[in-house]
Amino acid sequence: MARYDKRYSVKRISIIAFLFVAMLIIACSFLISCSLKLQKNMLEASSVSYELRILIDRTSSQANLLFNPENISQLSDRILFNVRDDLVKTTGKISENNEQLRKLLLSGQGLWVMVTPSLDRQQVSVEMDKVDKTWARFQARVDDISNYNLITLRAGNKYWQPVDALIATNGPLFNSITKLNQLIYEASLLQNTRLRMLYAAVLALVLAGIWAVWFLTLRPLARRLKASYLEIMDKNQHLDYQANHDSLTGLSNRTCFNTKVHHIENRVSAVDACCLVLVDLDDFKMINDSLGHDAGDAMLKKVARDLRRLQLHGEQAYRLGGDEFALLIDEPTTREDLTARLDRLLSYVREPLTFQGMQIHCYCSIGVAWGGEHGARTLTALFKAADNALYRVKQSGRNNYCFYTDIRDDDILGVNTADESQLSASRYIQ
Repeated sequence: MARYDKRYSVKRISIIAFLFVAMLIIACSFLISCSLKLQKNMLEASSVSYELRILIDRTSSQANLLFNPENISQLSDRILFNVRDDLVKTTGKISENNEQLRKLLLSGQGLWVMVTPSLDRQQVSVEMDKVDKTWARFQARVDDISNYNLITLRAGNKYWQPVDALIATNGPLFNSITKLNQLIYEASLLQNTRLRMLYAAVLALVLAGIWAVWFLTLRPLARRLKASYLEIMDKNQHLDYQANHDSLTGLSNRTCFNTKVHHIENRVSAVDACCLVLVDLDDFKMINDSLGHDAGDAMLKKVARDLRRLQLHGEQAYRLGGDEFALLIDEPTTREDLTARLDRLLSYVREPLTFQGMQIHCYCSIGVAWGGEHGARTLTALFKAADNALYRVKQSGRNNYCFYTDIRDDDILGVNTADESQLSASRYIQ
């Protein structure tokens, strides 16, 4: 139940974290899209306001042509009409640009509030109102000029009005357009700065979202996966140990022995470099029958400890089953070293075991076979040779060891005819 709750908790946290990141990405995408649209509007507004200034300069020049007596006397009738028509067209373009500029500034007003200070917005609004009022006055004047005939145009200086000064260089309309252009340009620069700050904030939020997903979801999941992996590895090691070791003595079992044998057989000339020692306890059945299996198990544990004492290099001890043990030496060794090792092993096994206040004695018979000698080129032949050497020890009185190379056809001993079943339990207990 607790594990189910943990899984549910991880699942719920994962869903919340991913939904949070998804909403964050959507919100950031919306802000960036709107910001890019506002940036486009501001750039277009800056371009339109600059064009307005150029058109105002052109309108001022055209008005000077119409109302300057020196210019009128030198212009033909066709040119006068063309100048008048150009003035009307230019003012029409100014009206269109003025309206376009207002739409550009008002279309992004919501986002504009986010990226421009209130003082700048107020100044732009004031200048826009000035331009609208001033231009409305001059637009009425242009409507009158569009209806002038040739006589009126030729007498233009007599029809000059104060409102014509609105569009003159450094006039009110010219100055308003110039100031408006400057304000829009400054607002565009400020907007670029604010957009960079917005992008930095978006990046920080995305990184924070990724960190939150990692901290709330991936990090706990990684820890659980690591813990599960270590638990599985520990269980596998435990199962592998149980499969390859004897539960009573802790020695490697027959399965492990067979695996080692196959490994040696697959190596080139490996059999020639190894040595097999078979160990069989003498009259072990009498200990089990006389003293019980607990005493027999205690004796098997003692023998297992004896087999592990002062081992040779490359030596591995196995319990093949019952009271049968084996030593497999997978490294080259000399007969002198092996003889000393076997003498020590016999003395270790002869040492009595104290069990429930009693001293139990046990002895063993040992058969030894060398790889590569007398045709023992395979592990099967080696095992058979060691078994024959062990059988010779059993025939010759037990409690000793024999090398297969020492067996001769002319010195085969007779089988000991002593009736083992008649031996008293006092032989094993002191």
